[in-house]
Formats: sequence, structure tokens, C-alpha cells
Amino acid sequence: MKNIFKLLTFTLFVSNLVAKEAEIDHMALATLMIQDENYQRAKISLDEVDTTKKDFDFGYYYTLRGMVSMKLLDYKNAIVEFESAIENGQTDKSIYLYLIEANYKLKDYQKTVEAIEKAGDVAKERSQLFSIKVDSLWKLKREGEAISTLTEAFQRFPKEFNFLKQKFFYLVSLMLYQSAIDVANEFIEKSEPNGETLIAMASALQKSGEYRRAILLLEEAQLRFRENPKISALLSHLYLKIEKFYPSANLMERASYFDIKHKADSSEMYRRSGAYPQALYVNSQILDRQEKLKQRLSIYLESGDFERAIAMEDSMSRSGLLEESEDIRYALAYALYMSGDFIGCEKHLQKLQRGDLFVKGIELRKNIEKCRADRWSCPQ
Repeated sequence: MKNIFKLLTFTLFVSNLVAKEAEIDHMALATLMIQDENYQRAKISLDEVDTTKKDFDFGYYYTLRGMVSMKLLDYKNAIVEFESAIENGQTDKSIYLYLIEANYKLKDYQKTVEAIEKAGDVAKERSQLFSIKVDSLWKLKREGEAISTLTEAFQRFPKEFNFLKQKFFYLVSLMLYQSAIDVANEFIEKSEPNGETLIAMASALQKSGEYRRAILLLEEAQLRFRENPKISALLSHLYLKIEKFYPSANLMERASYFDIKHKADSSEMYRRSGAYPQALYVNSQILDRQEKLKQRLSIYLESGDFERAIAMEDSMSRSGLLEESEDIRYALAYALYMSGDFIGCEKHLQKLQRGDLFVKGIELRKNIEKCRADRWSCPQ
């Protein structure tokens, strides 16, 4: 009797459990699980949904499945699910936002652009989607559409200055330099650009060989950021590219006021421009002793001040330059030759071992012999 009672009790328990199971709304449960970020459990619950019910909402069902797949990073399956949702009556345009993300993640740029266009105004309300569309069009080699989209994006989001900046770099890459400069000027006028951004824009023009346009852009930048040594330094290099040595030197000296590492470059530019007094003045401020001495020797040699070059011998010897650099030793030997001290010149020539300098030393010895034979052939 007791066993029969236990059997009846167990049967009743199972019957109640089955009844409760039949009452569970797995789709509603999956929705809650998605909200609680329990995506794997939501997937299991969706697998248990009875899709044979009358008037079953397949559009909503596949939308939930697509959302779960997105969260589980299964983008391929997410696309299949979302497309099934659309085929089964899902009319909410927001579903295309998921399709945009999934296709973009899979680098299917054509499908990404198509999804953005199908999303309509929903996509146009989001600046990030304009960026995605531009990038997709660019990678599809549809450059003109990418540029047009950037124009539209900035019109819709006039505070998103990155659209102008991106348009500038795209125009430079397309070698549309005047249009790029126009966009750069608009960018400067409407935004509050930092120095680094303007340097990057000028650098892009420089890499394209558009030195004069880059100079115009940096001149504007320098008016805004007078204390930015990077702007002055880059502008100096650009002037050097077009062989404007003195402006280059002056700008590099300005940069050195804020960053002392530019002193040597400034002195070098003054030397190349023939402004030897300024070159020596800036050279005197260089902290690295060996660098200062090497550069000063070059200035004296180029300006023909051989006596001062010779007077540096003790300093160069104490600093180790003469032992470290055969170029310096040959330069000193040349200065001694030009001043008529042939014995001193020979002393240094004997210590040269490097092939090219050894050959130059032979030429100097020949010139010394000519000078001894005919004083009119002497350097002075």
C-alpha cells in the first residue's frame, strides 16, 4: 500500500512538472536573459521555443537569435538570423544597425554600405556610421563617394571636425592638393586645432612633395602655436627642402629656444647659408662638447678661417676627437696645409689609415711638393 502511494505521488509530481514546463514562455525568458547579459543561456532558451504555434512571431524570434549571435561574436550566423527576421516581417530599421556592425566586423564592405543605405535616417542620425560608411567606400575604391559622404557627414555634424581632417588626408592621397589646402583652411577656421594635428597635415603634404603648400599650412600653424618647437623645426626642414637656408636656420634657432637639441641644426643651417657669425654664435650654445667642436671646425674651414681651425687642435685632442675620427684629423691636416704649415700637415697625414682619406692625403702631399717647387702654386 505504501509503495502504491509513493508511485502515485511521483506520478503526480511528474505531471505537475510537465504542466509547468508547457507554460514556460521561452522567448520571453530569452529576452530577460539577454537583458541580464546571459547570452549563452538565452541561446539555449531560444532553441527550446516552440515555433509551430499559430501566428508565431518569426520576425521577433530571429531578431533575438541574431542579437544573441552578435553578443557571442558569431557574426556570420548573426547576419543569417537578422536577414531571416527581415524576411519574416521585421520592419524596425534598427535591425540594420546590427547588420552594419556584423558585416563591417567581417570586412564585407559592400554589404556594410548596403546595410547603411537600407537603414535610412536611422543610420544618418549616428556620426559613427558615417565614419564606417566612408571607410567602407574607401576600401571599395569608391573614393569619390567617400569624399562626398565626408562632406555630407560634416554638414550633419558640424562639430565633428574629424570629418574635415579625414577629408584632408583623403584628398592628399588622391593628389588633389589645392582642394586639400582648402579643407585644411576650413578646418583651421572652424575648429580649434592643436599643433600636433597641423603638423600631421603638413607632414602629409611634405611626404607628397608639396613643400610650398606644407609651408603655407605651417606658417598659419606657427601664428597660433609660437611656442611649439616641432612646428618651427618642421617648417625649417621644409625651407631647407626648397634651399632657403637662412629662413631655415632662423626657424631652427627659434625652435631651439624651447628645445635645446635644435641648436646644432640651427648652427648648421646658418653655416650652409653662409651666415658664419650667426653659425658660431649658436654653436657656442651647444652643450655636447664633441658636437660643438666638430661643427665649429667645419664653420672655420668653410669660412676660410684656417688659423682658428688650427687653434682648436689642443681642444680636439683633449676631447678625444682626433683619435676617434679620421675625418677630423684630415680636416685639421687640410687647415695646416692651407696655412702653409706643411710639417704639421704631414704629421697628421701619416696617421690616416682609411682608404678614401689616405688617397686625399696623397693629393695633399703632391700639392705640398708643387708648392715647394713653385711658390706660386702654394695655397696662400
